[in-house]
Amino acid sequence: MLGATLAIGACNAEGSLPKPACLPCARALPSRSVEVSPAPCPSSAVASSAPSASSAPRADEANAKIVTFDCAKSEPPAARQRVGCGPGATPELESGIRGWNSGGPEGSVFNADELTCRAVVDLPCSGELELSIKVGRDELAHAKLTPAPGVLGCAFPLPKKRWLAALDRSAAQPFRTGIFRVDAWLVCQDPPAVLRADDDFVAGFAWGE
Repeated sequence: MLGATLAIGACNAEGSLPKPACLPCARALPSRSVEVSPAPCPSSAVASSAPSASSAPRADEANAKIVTFDCAKSEPPAARQRVGCGPGATPELESGIRGWNSGGPEGSVFNADELTCRAVVDLPCSGELELSIKVGRDELAHAKLTPAPGVLGCAFPLPKKRWLAALDRSAAQPFRTGIFRVDAWLVCQDPPAVLRADDDFVAGFAWGE
């Protein structure tokens, strides 16, 4: 017989032949190297350690979401406009710059002047919201407000001299490019939480006759 002593405890009924013990029930290890296959632990132990499905938070309730984000040429001087936000989605842009389907080389935006960027966010709670528009590393527009839960649309005017200065300086392409990015930070009041969402795209710009 093997010189190993296993404390069966609750894993075996009294008087039955010894069975391989599950680790949570064993009080001692074999005195020498012996191959022992662990027996399945009681199902009640597994069930008590696993979190219940009802207590797990729903993913759609835990995140803010950027529904749409794009920019387009704007006729009025952007320097005279202000950031505007309101409930519901903003009107869809007729010719956004993120699609690379404009009249410049390879679909880049041709002879752009002022721009207006529009972002639509879906908010799961009420609280303090901060929205930021960046081109490259430069923050060009910022908004801070306290909206109700639901869909919120915002329009951000970008003067040409500001977004143009933030584009890359590479001369390898017949156009210049820039990364346009929106960041949303939402501090929920009930339940307390800090949520974040973002979206970005690369746009190209060319000028000529």
